[in-house]
Amino acid sequence: MKSVIYLDELLLTNFILAALFLTAAGLLCATVCTGVRLCTGAALAAVSALVLLAPELPGAVAVGYKIFTGCAVVAAAYGLPKETPEQQAHKAAVLEQALDGACAVPLETMEACCEGIALAQEYAAKGSALAVSDAGCAALFCKAALQASGLNVSINTKLMADRAHAEALNAKADALLAQYVPLADTLYEKMATQLRGEV
Repeated sequence: MKSVIYLDELLLTNFILAALFLTAAGLLCATVCTGVRLCTGAALAAVSALVLLAPELPGAVAVGYKIFTGCAVVAAAYGLPKETPEQQAHKAAVLEQALDGACAVPLETMEACCEGIALAQEYAAKGSALAVSDAGCAALFCKAALQASGLNVSINTKLMADRAHAEALNAKADALLAQYVPLADTLYEKMATQLRGEV
């Protein structure tokens, strides 16, 4: 049995609910939400409900979407009002959560890069001798992306107030770098030596 979803009703329902939530959040924070901001926020929330109906995104697109939304959330958190102690506490909590989310994507990217380096190593050992340079190239590209993502983790953890959590994220990133950067370097040197006929 197929279920039918009426998009107009879905959008309208989500718009009304989002407007109510934004109004309630404004009252809790002692902030008056203007009509334009209220309508914009409610409209964005309503449209975001369509994501639930979308098919699963390809890997690269999904990562790009996560990066964009992570940056948007952090930017929005910096824009929150901070006139009263309550607003300052709310802003700090939202920003901390946004920074944690902003660390998730580069850490996932780092894990994927490590997997890529491991696969390159396996391909170099078992793959075609005619394409052995591809394994070295793959290892170098993955290494560069691994290190770049590590920098992205560092810039976000640097801004975190929860230093214990920040250090835990840094430790995870450092462990991946410590294990896989030398592995990629070793693989490159081995491939370079082999291709020059020095072995």
